[in-house]
Amino acid sequence: MMTVLRTIKISEISEFANDLRLCRNSEDKLNVFVKYHHLRNSSRENNLREIPASSDNRKLPAYVLELLRAKNAALRRASAYPAAEYRIRARALQRRVRARIQEIRNVN
Repeated sequence: MMTVLRTIKISEISEFANDLRLCRNSEDKLNVFVKYHHLRNSSRENNLREIPASSDNRKLPAYVLELLRAKNAALRRASAYPAAEYRIRARALQRRVRARIQEIRNVN
């Protein structure tokens, strides 16, 4: 069923593109946009997602949050300045954060 709906939408989108290409003036383009306005509205409705009020990071202990901040800073530094010591530090922090989060998950 989704394949059929997707195919219909793709064919409508290609019709919209063809009609828009054939327009010679702005009035014709406006008419095409009015004719196919449902494509824009339906695609927006399908792409909505809920964002949780609190992230998972807020549930972590303070020392793990500090490790996360240090890891993220090290990753930014390693990305900005491609030196071996920055990459080594970032990888070490990634391992420490992963281990601490795994410990917390095992406890809970």
